[in-house]
Amino acid sequence: MKTITKIACTLALMCGVAMLGSCEKEPGKTQPETPENPTPPAAPTALAVIGVTKTAATFTWSGTSTSYEISVGDNITQTVDAKTITISTLTAQTQYVWKVRAKDGELYSEWANGTAFTTEDAVDVPTNLAVSADDITDTSAIFTWEGSATTYEISIGTDITETVNAKTFTATTLAAETSYTWKVRAKDGELYSKWVNGTKFTTKPTPGTQYAFVSGELKLYGGSTIHDYYVVLRDDAGTADKNTGYELQLDLYSAPGSDVNAIPDGTYTVTADGTADKQIDAGYSAYVQSTPMIPSEELSSGTVQVTKTGENAYTMVIDVVTKSDRAIKATYSGTLTLK
Repeated sequence: MKTITKIACTLALMCGVAMLGSCEKEPGKTQPETPENPTPPAAPTALAVIGVTKTAATFTWSGTSTSYEISVGDNITQTVDAKTITISTLTAQTQYVWKVRAKDGELYSEWANGTAFTTEDAVDVPTNLAVSADDITDTSAIFTWEGSATTYEISIGTDITETVNAKTFTATTLAAETSYTWKVRAKDGELYSKWVNGTKFTTKPTPGTQYAFVSGELKLYGGSTIHDYYVVLRDDAGTADKNTGYELQLDLYSAPGSDVNAIPDGTYTVTADGTADKQIDAGYSAYVQSTPMIPSEELSSGTVQVTKTGENAYTMVIDVVTKSDRAIKATYSGTLTLK
């Protein structure tokens, strides 16, 4: 009897093992979704950042979930039950990367990356940068600007950088007849605004500097009552170190009824306030206007001596002084050309 019972138990055990094996999943077949194998949420889309200030920004996105996790920079991670959030603990003048992922309980979507952005400058930039022509000499210039900061850094050319607790600065170590670029930025401790560029300027010549103009042309503008003769002389010798030479224009005005093809010999006094449309009632007068490609200035005094040397041929000896005390001496010989 014991033997029969033992055999029956063995058969029952074998049948149980067979039935259990038949319940295991077959290789290559996908299990249907069950609470033990849920699908993660879809990643958010249309990520955008708006309203960026010095310390804050608003982030938005789209998605089908009700809960999201946002990561901004290295230290900010928050969970939000919305599709937008404003974060007000950012650092000024700093670039941030950020990303968002959807959250459903313990399940998360893939991260979606937003576009990197930079917060505003910690210090407001200076405005209304100016350097007045009246404040420029051969070695100095006065710079001014406006702004809300109390400390600024100014850079002039390649050699001058100064920090000032004011909205003005006077440079006194500039080089004569030199073109300068300059810029200013605001400073607050170790933080700086962006640089703001001022207008390029050129210092004046050293007082008493003499220039000899060595080439030019003499032309005639004729009218019914007045004739304008002018000579343009160029300082060719100055081009090597200035990249461009100076140019000087001399105007001689004739009296009504005068011979348009002749300029009488004589010495003509330079007038500092001559204008191109000024009519002379009798005889001739002259003025010289310096119109260099670098600075432009008027003349204060001097003479121009005219000598006729042949048919429509003249020699002019120019000896004038500019308002900045630049001495201009030139001898020009040329033939009058009708314009």
